Amino acid sequence: RLCWFINKALNFDLHREEDIELHLPDQRKLFSFSHFRFDIPVDDIIIHFVQNKGPGGFLLQKISEFDYFLIIEGSSANSFSEDFQEKLRDLEVIQLVRELDAKHFKEVENLIFD
Repeated sequence: RLCWFINKALNFDLHREEDIELHLPDQRKLFSFSHFRFDIPVDDIIIHFVQNKGPGGFLLQKISEFDYFLIIEGSSANSFSEDFQEKLRDLEVIQLVRELDAKHFKEVENLIFD
């Protein structure tokens, strides 16, 4: 549902990709986290919208206060990110937007996309 709001408000086309599946620490079963993607070829940007809060835990433990997070990839990601963050802050359905440095997460290997 949140993707729908983002798509509508920002004229995006976030579409569902294969879920991220992994075993969380101290868990014996496989957990799935939703993953959506939108490509902006003109700006060389790829946006990943990922569920952080799953039924059995969090994909990224350090940001357990976030239900979802976005990853912006590409050669112009830095310049795109600032404007994009402001647009997200303007959406009523989003409570908090914060930029994070991936180097601070031990679970970053869970976020390698093809």
